[in-house]
Amino acid sequence: MCVLTPDDWELWREVRLRALADAPDAFGSTLAREQAYGEDDWREWLNEPAVVALEDGAAVACGALFANRPGYAAVVAMWVAPDLRGRGLSRRVLDVLVDWAGARGLRVELGVNRLNPVARAAYLAYGFAPTPRCHPLRDGSDKICDVLELDAPARVLARIEQYYDEVPRLEADARDAGPFTLFVRRGTGHPYYARPGLGRTAFEAEDIARVLDLQRTLGVPRALEWVDEVTPGLRAAVIEAGHRPRLHPLLVLGDLSPAPPMQPTASCSVLAADDPRLAEIFGAVSAGFAERDEVAIHEIGARAEAIAAGRLVIVGAFAPDGRAVGGGSTSPRGTVTELAGIAVLPRARRRGTGAALTRALVGAAHDAGCRTVFLSAADDAACRTYERIGFRRAATACVLEPDA
Repeated sequence: MCVLTPDDWELWREVRLRALADAPDAFGSTLAREQAYGEDDWREWLNEPAVVALEDGAAVACGALFANRPGYAAVVAMWVAPDLRGRGLSRRVLDVLVDWAGARGLRVELGVNRLNPVARAAYLAYGFAPTPRCHPLRDGSDKICDVLELDAPARVLARIEQYYDEVPRLEADARDAGPFTLFVRRGTGHPYYARPGLGRTAFEAEDIARVLDLQRTLGVPRALEWVDEVTPGLRAAVIEAGHRPRLHPLLVLGDLSPAPPMQPTASCSVLAADDPRLAEIFGAVSAGFAERDEVAIHEIGARAEAIAAGRLVIVGAFAPDGRAVGGGSTSPRGTVTELAGIAVLPRARRRGTGAALTRALVGAAHDAGCRTVFLSAADDAACRTYERIGFRRAATACVLEPDA
């Protein structure tokens, strides 16, 4: 998938005119109208999100969005070359557009011609739902389009939930524990948590007690993590069981804001698996979370292997003298990734280092093909910092660690 910019206007014109010629009753515009467009018109269109699928350098599918009313974005210009239909190209185009809208908190809607039951069935299968609304295909047309709607922000949260379930499985064994999935680490890996099983929505206080007792029996940290908006009944069950979870803002990246004109004093670098500075970066991150400036070298363990395999990206922040002053990580899985472990030594704070680390991690995530980039902030103050960079508060991450 190729997300276009105004400089791609010629490619967009080519595929758009092909679409209008092939399927005139699928669009609110006409071939004659858009054949008259000049360069400025095509460039202006691409100020809104537009996507094309390429095969052998040729555009074979497309789609676009525009913000048509507050809280909504409309899917328009959907088209697939006739000889390539039925291969999932429209779904892949929609994935990019829906992810874009969902990350910005926008619901998605589209109009589908009543005389095109194949397209309507495809959109319903994707997850769109019927609404009572309809409109003419275009001014003066007797053809009617029904409006379908999709909760794109909820879809993004569902993708994040799937990510939370997937990431631990490379290093931990997954066990069913009532309505929870308990991840038990193998060897000396990361000490994981229990999470609600995918699709589970009903929880009782007894379920909480049982999973915490099982963790104690297995000798692993007692910990539950979940997203409140995905499993809204869990927090009440946790409280009924006598516990108070910590609540953290969960943020999703929307539009990355421009970098500030004043550069941070520290420089940030993505580290390779064999970079000798990795151990120092892990020590700096640990020291930053411990609120101390003294950096102790940390063991790398299996993380070098994960970096080499593309499952882990480490960004380090270095002072002008070359010493590590902070770091962070991200673990791409498909098109989703979480930024985690972002920490800066106390003596290096308030100099733009944390923001520079976050921007470098976002860049690495995008380079890895991730469209959904999210993180959990420690508190509201940290949340405001991330919001200035371009993240949007999307949900609440809940953490229960009774022994912490």
